[in-house]
Order: sequence, then C-alpha cells, then structure tokens
Amino acid sequence: MKQMKYLYLTLILFMFSCSSSLKDEFDCGGDVAYKDVAVEQDFRKNFKIKFPKKWKVEFITDELKSAIRYIDKTKPLSETTVVEATFMKIHSRVNKKFAKTISADIQKMKLTELKSKLTKYDDNPTYYNLSEGVIGKYKITVFNVFIETDNGLLQVEAQLYGNERINERICKVINAISTVEYIE
Repeated sequence: MKQMKYLYLTLILFMFSCSSSLKDEFDCGGDVAYKDVAVEQDFRKNFKIKFPKKWKVEFITDELKSAIRYIDKTKPLSETTVVEATFMKIHSRVNKKFAKTISADIQKMKLTELKSKLTKYDDNPTYYNLSEGVIGKYKITVFNVFIETDNGLLQVEAQLYGNERINERICKVINAISTVEYIE
C-alpha cells in the first residue's frame, strides 16, 4: 500500500512538472481550464485532446497530417479563439534551425514576434512562439507550440482575436495541451 502511495505521488508530480514550464512562462496560476469539455480524436487516430463541447469542431486530414480545429462560436469574431491541433507524421527536429524557420515564417505573415523559446515538454523538445498583428480590421495574437515526439510533430496553434483576456486564453490553450493523449 505504501508503494502505491509513492507511485501515485510520483505520477502526480511528473504530470505537474510536464506542463509547468509553459504555464510558468505565461504566469498561468489558478484554475484556467476550459469547462464542460469533450474528448476528440483526430481522424488518423494519432492523438486525443479536450476542448469545450460548445465549440465548433472540424476535422482536417491529408497524407502527412491530421488535425482538429476548434472555433469558439459563442463569442463575436473580435473576441473569439480558434485552435488547431495538428499531428504530422514527419520527423522534424525541434532545434535552433527549426525555430529560425518558424520565426521567418512569422515575419512573412507580417506578424510581430513577442516571445519565443526552445524548451522541453514531457521531456520532448518543444518550441513556442507568441506573435501579434492585424488581419483585416481585427487584432490577432498567434500562439504556436511545436512538440517533437517519437512518432512525429504535434503543433497546436491558437489564434486569439481582439484584446480581451489574451493571457488567460493562452493559459487555457496550454492547459488543453496538457490533456493531449498520444495513441500508439
């Protein structure tokens, strides 16, 4: 029984430490989880993730990737969040060269990079990038996280429209990333 308690404690500490680095980077304290969530699985059965049941869900697939797009249709476009979780069956290394390529892509989209970092998430090489700009007449903040896995690359991109509660919305996306389950 005592060994079981230590196992549970170790597991809980491991789970907390896996997501804490991103949460710490964006000062995600308190309860910032999405409420009333559903678990969705991508079309190619690479991963599962949790997002609000009331959000519109779209499934996207091609030969190299499988994605789930979530759109918060409960808010006007000037306050909405669009999140796309994409698993790509490619073996790209998340390193400095990868980060430079993403930064160059951000500049081509006429976005301003606010923050980026190479880090670890679940012991996997990870890169995140936070940028902002204008699309049409709307201010947009784009938060990208790339996680290298043994089987490919997971990208989670959040497009946050408007100026309202940006950090809170980023923290909710980070919390959603912590719900990802990879399917072997």
